[in-house]
Amino acid sequence: MNLHGIVRRAINTVNPDVKCSIYISTGTTTAPSGKRVPSYADPVDVMGQVQPITSDDLKHIDNLNLQGYMKSIHLNGSFEGVNRLKQKGGDRVVIESTGEEWLTVQVLEQWPDWCRIAVRLQVPT
Repeated sequence: MNLHGIVRRAINTVNPDVKCSIYISTGTTTAPSGKRVPSYADPVDVMGQVQPITSDDLKHIDNLNLQGYMKSIHLNGSFEGVNRLKQKGGDRVVIESTGEEWLTVQVLEQWPDWCRIAVRLQVPT
């Protein structure tokens, strides 16, 4: 039973879902200059619930030594933070309404139907 799906309807009356495009990391490629460049699969469109990150979450990810502006996003589906052993993760999330790009840094909750990820705002270069 997907309880999150039931509760999410009520949450959407207060904080509506936003359309997100998820770019799933496929590893890296080598540019002609020799520099390693991240590569991504075609985007997957999903609806996400963007929320501030909690103080408990900040304590949990503090050991990762992350800095910057962070949020959490509830998403239907399964997405990953960086997993060096599996050479996966580092997925990018683009919020359609603002054009902001966020990098998935850690999965805070993983369930069969949904996940909650911690993301860090990326500065355009």
